[in-house]
Amino acid sequence: MSTVSYGLKITKENHIFDQTFGVYRDAVSYLMDIVILHYDTLTAIKPTKKATAQQLRQQAMERMVHSTKTYTAVYPAFDLRFYKFPAYLRRDAINTALGKIFAYRTLVANWEADGKRGRRPFLNRNQDVMPCFYRKNTFLQDGTNISIKLYNGSDWIWYDMQIRNSDYQYALKHMSGWKEAAPVLTKRNRRYELRIAYTLGAKNFPTYRKDKDVTKALGVDLGVNTDAVCSVVHADGTVTGQKFINSPVEKDRMYTLLNAVKKAQQHGNRKNHRLWRFINNYNEAIATKTASEIISFARKHDVQVIVFEHLNISGKKRGSKKQRLALWRKRDIQHVWKLASRCGIRVSYICAVNTSRLAFDGSGKVLRGKDGGFNTYELCRFQNGKVYNCDLSASKNIAARYFIRVLLKSTSEKKLLSIQAKVPELSKRTSCVLATLINFHAMLSTSKAGKPAA
Repeated sequence: MSTVSYGLKITKENHIFDQTFGVYRDAVSYLMDIVILHYDTLTAIKPTKKATAQQLRQQAMERMVHSTKTYTAVYPAFDLRFYKFPAYLRRDAINTALGKIFAYRTLVANWEADGKRGRRPFLNRNQDVMPCFYRKNTFLQDGTNISIKLYNGSDWIWYDMQIRNSDYQYALKHMSGWKEAAPVLTKRNRRYELRIAYTLGAKNFPTYRKDKDVTKALGVDLGVNTDAVCSVVHADGTVTGQKFINSPVEKDRMYTLLNAVKKAQQHGNRKNHRLWRFINNYNEAIATKTASEIISFARKHDVQVIVFEHLNISGKKRGSKKQRLALWRKRDIQHVWKLASRCGIRVSYICAVNTSRLAFDGSGKVLRGKDGGFNTYELCRFQNGKVYNCDLSASKNIAARYFIRVLLKSTSEKKLLSIQAKVPELSKRTSCVLATLINFHAMLSTSKAGKPAA
């Protein structure tokens, strides 16, 4: 089961929600005191075949604070203080109060079990809890037009408003097969939005292929100059697609802002919050765009696995490009697995050693920069004199290493010894390239056919 959330932003900013927030938070605080008084009784409630323990606790709390024709509330002051409080909003407030107190008591129990080391956990009553509006009772939606039942100071009435069309169209396109929960009203960046949780059951997920059944993989080489270079490689070493992904416009604007920050710092201005906010937004946009294009390219070529390098660039950055390395959001791009999983595509990682240093055709180490006679590190020269894009060669090696790892696991040790005599690069995984995969697959095909290896 997978759960994601998405916010539908309300187009016009207004303050009609403030009174609703106030009365809802007062109700949660009032209910928290009742949960504390009856904590032992609520804890003793056990689940049944028809209801969970949480549902039974909610029912018990509702009978304590709300009177009906069949029973009288133990605390009738709640109905008097929160007059005409909507039923579903009251149940949401009860669940919130139960969750806060039970979480607090669990923290205290863990603190006591640990010998009371450190500060005692604190029950924060001033958390900015937000109300959840249940559909058909406190929330109605018709396309981009919505209606929410809000408190105006004396009564609960319906208010009509609109959500942003782009948010609605995105949810309609990408979340059509997901089960949507009741929306929660939140405030983000001084604007209100309805955040909805979408759930997709495990049975609705596309099935992943096992490693031995994978026929196509997408090797992705992430870089600072070029955002990503992709190559589609088959299990036998055939390359059927390649793509360069870059964001020159966003990079140009980001580097312009970085120069502005540099000049401001030279004049003593160390704090440039506004400029850094723009820089971070452009940097995030580059990572998002790159991940989206990787997924689109993978779906176009129907690959089953996306292969990345395991990048571990830690410690202090040095050199002329240390700032670019510090801003490089490689981890955010590699989080593409969150999108890939919805399409039935897995993400795998291989060792990054020698992927760019070795030529994909097996000719050996490449010459880059001044050693190869270039003013850039994007190009390289092979030992046989061929000039090639270094990142493109690396992307082919990345995908090839994934298939080599799969084949090594499925090959018997006796057969592997005879193959290593013909393909010695297999003895060390970090020396394997695309040519190694082609030779390895050819040797395996020959042995399966019953012919002696040449």
